[in-house]
Amino acid sequence: MPWEREPLVGQLERKFDSLGISGLLFDLDDTLLETTAYMKERKLALAIWAVGKLGLPLDLVMDELDEAAHEAYDVLHVSAERWVLAVQLTAIKLTGDSYALNEGIGLIQELFFDSPEIISGIHPVMNLFEQTGIKMAVVTHAPSTLPWSDWTWIKLQKTGLDRYFSQVWIADESKPKGIEDWRGAADLLQVPCENILGFGDNVNADGLPMLSLSMRVIMVEPKWRKSNGDLPAGIPVLASLVDAPETILAL
Repeated sequence: MPWEREPLVGQLERKFDSLGISGLLFDLDDTLLETTAYMKERKLALAIWAVGKLGLPLDLVMDELDEAAHEAYDVLHVSAERWVLAVQLTAIKLTGDSYALNEGIGLIQELFFDSPEIISGIHPVMNLFEQTGIKMAVVTHAPSTLPWSDWTWIKLQKTGLDRYFSQVWIADESKPKGIEDWRGAADLLQVPCENILGFGDNVNADGLPMLSLSMRVIMVEPKWRKSNGDLPAGIPVLASLVDAPETILAL
């Protein structure tokens, strides 16, 4: 639906005021950025290389790499070392030798030096929020050790999202994102949790922690199986954050 830009800014300002919302918190990956698709591209590059080395079918290599990536996430979460483990687990399953694919690790770790694409339509939405003058911060789960720790800033700057956020909270890479991260970001904004509206895609890392802090929550449909879970009834779940303004006005 086309927006009447200026009237919508005023409507959002009044709605934020009526709801007592004075801060917005955003998850980054798969909420604002096409991160799952981006990682799939990097995994495919590694898989194609592995096919050339091992002579195995591409579908088999991709399936094993996908499964290994999930297993590695459960152990190392978003640490860059997760991908070393994922490659070695894949190598064990395909060859019995954990080091058989080590030469290809760099092909997947290259992802930390570039950025996923911004989800289509996000900039107009963020511009609307920016025009209301509301405080905004991003809460992301990313590697925190050099050289991989620059990835968050690469993503924000390359996509132009950095202009919207006065604060950035990077969750500890060694454990799942949780309550302390969303509370910490609210503290950075100097906004009480009950006056926050948060957006995310991961039920357990975004939605449930925010709800436990009495934040208002709008979710987007998860693109990664680890993001799935059960939300309380009545929580809006959008196909894309592009639909957020209309959803907010309906709260």
